[in-house]
Amino acid sequence: MVKNTTNHSLFPVGISGYFLLIVCIALLIVPVCAGSTTVSIPTDGDTYITERSPNASDDGVDGMFVQTMATKNDNYRGVVHFNLSSIPLGATVTDAALHLYLLAYNGGDGVTEYYNDVHRITGGDFSAPVLKWATCPAFESIPTDSQSVGTANGVWVVWNVTPDMQAYASGDPMFGWVIKYPVESLSIPHVVFYNTLECTDPAYRPYLEVTYTEGGAAAPTAAFTADVTSGTAPLTVQFTDASTGDGITDWAWDFENDGTVDSTDQSPSHVFDTTGTYTVNLTVTNAGGSDSEVKTDYITVSEAPALLWGPYLTGTTTTGTVVNVKTNIATAVSVEYATDAYYTAHSAYDQSATDGVSTQLHHVSLASLTPDTMYHYRVIYDGQTTGDLHFRTFPESGAFTFVVYSDTQDQLPTFSQLERHKLVADRIAEEPDVAFVLNSGDLVNDASNLSDWDRYFAAGKNLMARIPVFPALGNHDDYDPYYSAIYGIPEYYSFDCADIHVAVLNSNDWAWPDLPTQSAWLAADLETAKPFKFVSFHHPLYTSEAKHFGGWENLRLEWEDDFNENGVLAVFNGHVHAYERLVVNDTNYFVVGIGGGPSYNLATPRYEASVSSLEYALGYIRVTIDPVARTATAEMIRVADVSSDLKNITTLYPPNTISETVIMSLSSPPIALQADFTSDIQSGSAPLTVQFTDASIGDGITSWAWDFETDGTVDSTDQSPSHVFDTAGTYTVNLTVMNAGGNDSEVKTDYITVTTSSQGDREVYLTPVSLPVMNGTTAEFEVRISSLPEGLAGYDLRVTIDNPSIAEIVGVQYPGWAAFNNTTPQPPAHSLRLSGVDSGRLVEAGAGSTLLATITVRADATGTSRISITNVNMDADGGVVITPAAVTPGEIVVYIPMIADFEANVTGGKASLSRPFFVAFTDLSTGVPPGSLWSWDFDNNGVVDSILQNPVTSYISPGNYTVTLTVQNTYSSDIETKADYIQVTRYVKPFPGQTNDPTDPDGDSLYEDINGNGRLDYDDIVLYYENMQWIRDQADVGIEPYDYNQNGRIDYDDVVLLYQELLASHP
Repeated sequence: MVKNTTNHSLFPVGISGYFLLIVCIALLIVPVCAGSTTVSIPTDGDTYITERSPNASDDGVDGMFVQTMATKNDNYRGVVHFNLSSIPLGATVTDAALHLYLLAYNGGDGVTEYYNDVHRITGGDFSAPVLKWATCPAFESIPTDSQSVGTANGVWVVWNVTPDMQAYASGDPMFGWVIKYPVESLSIPHVVFYNTLECTDPAYRPYLEVTYTEGGAAAPTAAFTADVTSGTAPLTVQFTDASTGDGITDWAWDFENDGTVDSTDQSPSHVFDTTGTYTVNLTVTNAGGSDSEVKTDYITVSEAPALLWGPYLTGTTTTGTVVNVKTNIATAVSVEYATDAYYTAHSAYDQSATDGVSTQLHHVSLASLTPDTMYHYRVIYDGQTTGDLHFRTFPESGAFTFVVYSDTQDQLPTFSQLERHKLVADRIAEEPDVAFVLNSGDLVNDASNLSDWDRYFAAGKNLMARIPVFPALGNHDDYDPYYSAIYGIPEYYSFDCADIHVAVLNSNDWAWPDLPTQSAWLAADLETAKPFKFVSFHHPLYTSEAKHFGGWENLRLEWEDDFNENGVLAVFNGHVHAYERLVVNDTNYFVVGIGGGPSYNLATPRYEASVSSLEYALGYIRVTIDPVARTATAEMIRVADVSSDLKNITTLYPPNTISETVIMSLSSPPIALQADFTSDIQSGSAPLTVQFTDASIGDGITSWAWDFETDGTVDSTDQSPSHVFDTAGTYTVNLTVMNAGGNDSEVKTDYITVTTSSQGDREVYLTPVSLPVMNGTTAEFEVRISSLPEGLAGYDLRVTIDNPSIAEIVGVQYPGWAAFNNTTPQPPAHSLRLSGVDSGRLVEAGAGSTLLATITVRADATGTSRISITNVNMDADGGVVITPAAVTPGEIVVYIPMIADFEANVTGGKASLSRPFFVAFTDLSTGVPPGSLWSWDFDNNGVVDSILQNPVTSYISPGNYTVTLTVQNTYSSDIETKADYIQVTRYVKPFPGQTNDPTDPDGDSLYEDINGNGRLDYDDIVLYYENMQWIRDQADVGIEPYDYNQNGRIDYDDVVLLYQELLASHP
């Protein structure tokens, strides 16, 4: 603090009477308030010391220099001392200030503000005549106070030294103060000059002003509060000092009562990171002593709720699923969810569910869902939420994909599930639209160890949150209570998804005594009408594993006949930690123990039924069901390879690396197509809304055509549409369904009866109720009233597009009876007031459905908007007020028409009968909403070959193939044809000793150029003759390219024909 006064010369020669008075009362004791005293104490010693002359003393000079200068180590410091005998020990000091009179300053850069600090001397003899830089006593490194200097001459600089004087009154020694710059050796020097004891005018000498209370202060009383005393870790607590007593100088907080001072702030904040109960201790101190407040078990910190497992899905069906989580502590859990359409439009969820219990393991059922629909969801636990997740309900019919893997356990310490299983699970999670996953057992290594389950759920987190897993019991799972609680399923069970049926069995030895019961259940279970049947269990019936070479014979005797008699398409097993496919009685047996467990070798040679195998690999099987083609395509997806010592991943493959593709076809004839339908009601007054439900049976139904009035017009192509009958009458309804085998129709005569509305049933409504409109085009909606028993004099009402970003009303037309009409405002607008008057009495009493107005709506952006009718006022003839029983809004759905497009991963390759050329097609079609039905023709023969969005097909014959895709969404369709898109040449390979493939020089599909040099020559004849048996043995190529006489075998006549062709080429 600087106190300005009149400037004085460096050595004053006159002393005014006022200042003489000050000198006379230098030690005058002045009471300032009741019980307190203020004293002014002159210095009894002062000097300055210089770094440049560390052994010289400058005492006795009339003035104190304090300087900072980088050159020549020319830093100066001031030193002052006071006789404090007038301050009684034990007194309570409430204020103390050191005053120095600044005569002059010099230097600086004219911009920087300079400060002098005062530091309390902590020890040493203050003997001014001999005080030097070299013998300067020790002082506190942190200044007691800092004040600005160098802004004016002739001013008092005042430092607050209350803490130092309080320490002195409490008994600490006091040796004076050092005055210095905060930063010494500045490049631009700065110096200040203070008066000292030698100043001839006592009024401008240094002095110390102290205010104190005699008799000593009473010891304080410690007390404190906290804003919270319990919560979850990490818990932040704000403590507030509530202690009483004068002059409290120190606060010592011990938050764990362990004797360690954790904070010296008066009111600190502290974070308790670890769960537990904490005793808090506060000790406060003043000149009169100290006191402590101890609050035992004051802070309680509990564990914060967190998800240990999940969310993971189980038990998904067409209309439901179960969302499961495990939390670290018992808590309540709920699930919020919504359809993808709702979530996309609102970025929110409109439904919720809970299991209604406070526990750790939760199973929350979501019911009444829509089949084959994507849902968004999140889990809420103790106020916390997961991010947005999604799943899809099972389809009722049509194509889809599922995945199979097994043996996901780890082998510590060599590797954990997070290193191996997670690689596979994350790849599965990246697959588009997988309906479910089969795990054929050994989910964990030790099912009784919770840490094993922790790793299982951590590894499969991304997969399990969006795709349900249907497990089989492995020998490591052992139907442990944890397994049962986690999945809530019996030892063996079955489920359906669209056209497939899956039976999951228990093959463990502890279940063998009850095998007859399980086998009887299986025989009955496999009698399902579902055309595609699969079975999953742990121990394989067939395998090339050395320990169980050939497989588990007792299980084979129990179950294989049931598999054969009921047309089981494939059996999935684990236990053997390798991939192997074996074929017995046309049934594929897949061993899929490649989910992350420790790999090992199969026996060599393989079991006789073995077709293919893969060792030390990680991967899974992707199965695609195509009900139209009546095929199930199994693809072995290779994810990674493992070193033989199991310690390392040696190769990580790109996504969708296919090691084997197997197309399995249904052998039984398709179920005969039979059209049928039902409706929720068959009679009612107009307008009558009827919900129709398709009840047709047959494999692979692809289209539905509804004719609600038997007039030959297709009114809807939805599978189960809703239709509004506006006019009274009796209606015959016709449904025609179609699949690859043909079509069938069901006609129900006089099925719907619609009567004239009664007065109480009168409804103002829009027709059509919902109308799809292509973006950028217009469409018309009629505003109608269902009946007018007393006629109509006039009306007014408001029509509004609820979402003006979607559409706008661009026109209004009134019927002929409304000679007087008005529209406010004029279109275009999103909301209009319409009115009409029947001045000619043209609307007669008893009129049925009557047109009030027709609005033209322009579609501006994709989406859906309700069209509301509000503020309806109507009068009948004679002035009777018409009050409609209902006012029903309409809806506009704006779409972008489909534009079909596609691409193939390869467009050219080689093929033979035993070595097909596989092509994966990718749908690139655009449209809003996106496509929902795809029809592929891979060879331009007019037959639908697949209805998958992204199918895989194979070609075995050479040729150029034209590919056609027809794609449709709810509102439109389009066709894309690519002529000669796939070009297939015959698969051949070099003859023994050759490096070039044979060629077909004349393009007749026969390969005469055996050595591959581009022409037919004598060397070709020699090579052919020498390798006739080799040609016969090449099953992957076949004999067709070299059977020149087309008799189905390789013989000497082929050699003769080849020689004759050579001669004919040499005229």
